[in-house]
Amino acid sequence: MKKLKMILLTTCTLFTMLCTLTINSLSLANEKFTFEIPSSFNPIGSGAKALSMGGAFIAICDDATASSWNPAGLIQLQYPEVSFVVDYIPRRKENVTFYSTNNWSGRISNFKLNYLSMVVPFSDQMTMAIAYQNLYNLDREWDTEFIHPDYLEPVTIKQHQNGDLYALGFSLCYDFNPLTFGITINNWDNNKWEQENNQKGKIGFEGINTIEHDIYKNETYTFKGWNFHIGFLWDITKNKNLRLAGVIKTPFKADINHTTKEFSKEFYYPENKLESEFKEYENSEKLCMPLSYGIGLAHRFLNKKLWISFDIYRTHWNDYELEDKDGTKRSPINWKKQGEYNVDPTTWFRLGFEYKEPTFKIYGKTTAIKFRGGIFYDPAPADNSPDDYYGFALGGGISYEWLVFDLAYQFRFGNNVGESMYPGLGFSQDIKECKIYASVVLHMPCDRSFFSFSGQN
Repeated sequence: MKKLKMILLTTCTLFTMLCTLTINSLSLANEKFTFEIPSSFNPIGSGAKALSMGGAFIAICDDATASSWNPAGLIQLQYPEVSFVVDYIPRRKENVTFYSTNNWSGRISNFKLNYLSMVVPFSDQMTMAIAYQNLYNLDREWDTEFIHPDYLEPVTIKQHQNGDLYALGFSLCYDFNPLTFGITINNWDNNKWEQENNQKGKIGFEGINTIEHDIYKNETYTFKGWNFHIGFLWDITKNKNLRLAGVIKTPFKADINHTTKEFSKEFYYPENKLESEFKEYENSEKLCMPLSYGIGLAHRFLNKKLWISFDIYRTHWNDYELEDKDGTKRSPINWKKQGEYNVDPTTWFRLGFEYKEPTFKIYGKTTAIKFRGGIFYDPAPADNSPDDYYGFALGGGISYEWLVFDLAYQFRFGNNVGESMYPGLGFSQDIKECKIYASVVLHMPCDRSFFSFSGQN
């Protein structure tokens, strides 16, 4: 009977791994735990304006979301402002895996705060800001049936995960003319998410014994750390129509604390015997977040009505590792030990535009309308070679006196991705993701001299 239980637990663990594309780590008790980042792995920034340009925003960064893209861009803000961004993300996954002739799909939709900030320009040379940014969304739901030849009936798997990774950022930029430099200090504290898993199935052994099992697991995670965004902005020409910019996002080690509560029931036939077990344990690891950096070029045409921008961004996922209490390091991408995995850095490309109509008056108030769009290649880390994701974005904005409203739509997709997570098992995903962002910015009706230290512009 012990042999039966060992086969059962091994099979259950395999099923749990296969039903999601996950990041895996090793705990103190040699148990595996998983959490998923359904959104893009790449550490991009926030905001409806940036999103509607396909994310080609490193050299533009002329609103409060510059704290997350390139803090040097904050110098462009003429007035103090308060802004917030909300997002709605419907996501769909089609999955194919071994031992199954049918596919299953997973859907999740959420409406959340994406960005909240306040910017204060103290002078023509210095601007400061504080921002609260949603960097990774972890929401996911599954409700599937899985066919396996060792099981007497389909295995049912239900999973639910919700939570986010937020960072509180403090930004400062200073204009040294002709170069502007900026820095954002990010505090990743108070991050928490929860995952619930429930699996039921009936397995037969040698045609005689049958085990019916029901496993429920509740897992809670916390994530803490600090890192920096350091950027520069250079207006190459005096008329400021040609601009070069760059940003570095520093690597850091995040502390992860993982608490698990597991309840299992097993009913044996023909013995008619019921066994149950409850386990609770806590584990701690360190997640090494990788270095990333990008460079952007922007040019303004048509008498300063049209911006065209292009970004290249690179992330060193080969340095993305999870370290257990004994110092053993593994890649969360494919769960191989340090020195055994082959995960390459990813490089994404983004091209966007913004067209501004001449200002006009509505009820005597200055009004402007802007149209935006963009395309991008957004690869995700994988074993041997990155998984390919592509997308496009559209949007626009309107400013009315001291109020600015921006709206953006983005579509991102990847076919046959995630295969390297479980090599040889025929697992892959087709992912289709939409994002809708809305931003509201309120400019305060006072100039920089109101906040300056000397009272002079």
